[in-house]
Amino acid sequence: AVPGEEMISLSSPYARSFGVPLWTILVRSHRAQLRDVAYNCGRIGVLTVLYIIFGAVYFNLDITDEGGVQSMVAVVFMTTIFTGIITLNSVMPVRVRERAVAFRERSSFMYDAVPYSLAHAVIEIPWLASIALLTVIPLYLMVGMVPTARSLFFHVFINILVSYAFLSLGQFIACICSTIQTAQAGASAAIPIAFLFGGLYLPFPQIPVYWQWAYHINPVAFAIQAVVAPQFERRGCSGPLSAGGNCPSIRAFRGDSFEQIDTLSYVEQKYDIAFDKRWQAAGYLFIFCIGAQVLHILAGKYVNTINR
Repeated sequence: AVPGEEMISLSSPYARSFGVPLWTILVRSHRAQLRDVAYNCGRIGVLTVLYIIFGAVYFNLDITDEGGVQSMVAVVFMTTIFTGIITLNSVMPVRVRERAVAFRERSSFMYDAVPYSLAHAVIEIPWLASIALLTVIPLYLMVGMVPTARSLFFHVFINILVSYAFLSLGQFIACICSTIQTAQAGASAAIPIAFLFGGLYLPFPQIPVYWQWAYHINPVAFAIQAVVAPQFERRGCSGPLSAGGNCPSIRAFRGDSFEQIDTLSYVEQKYDIAFDKRWQAAGYLFIFCIGAQVLHILAGKYVNTINR
């Protein structure tokens, strides 16, 4: 060998390519999920009880008046967002607990942080889909939402996206906070802010201009835009009341007097949403999920909480 010449040069400190550790951690995470009965059964149990209560309170909801329409909006919103909140709060202790294993295996050059974080992001998807199917469908039928398969499965799909958005946010928070107590405090601060700028209690036109950016990056706002209007879809009728149609309408207070308005137009105008843009809102939710997972993966790779 030539003096001073490097004898061996490796492209990576890890023994295997990216796909091998990713698959290995996926298999291990799947087995860990099956063994963690408290984690998954806890999520299913809490949501089942919660949704049965909501279904009993709002059973076969009548939406032929303004109060009924607002109640439908409330139950659709709350049950969709509560799934995300429970998912966020339940994933953080799990992610914090697994950080010690991740740091140990990274320090011994077994696995890089990227496949580790990515595996924990991917393995949650089938579980969230199963939880949504088991818990949302009974609630949907009890409340008496739109009785079509298309509307039902779109509602379930949005529920899964919202759950994954909040789960991704929870994984990110868990990776940047040194303790679970700090992570839970951070999540507790983020949730009310998301509700405040979600567009339900404070519609978008009423949000101050300098705070409207918070609406445009808010998964709660995207969820409202996606799930609310489809419950008032015009089906089996000739069109909106304003165009001479016979679609369902309500007598609502508008400005300084009452007037008759079809329910979909009422909801779209009151909450600044549009039925025709429901898939666009679903796309924004998907983009939020990707962005939150990118932050989660970067935090898992570059944030070291051991030295804090």
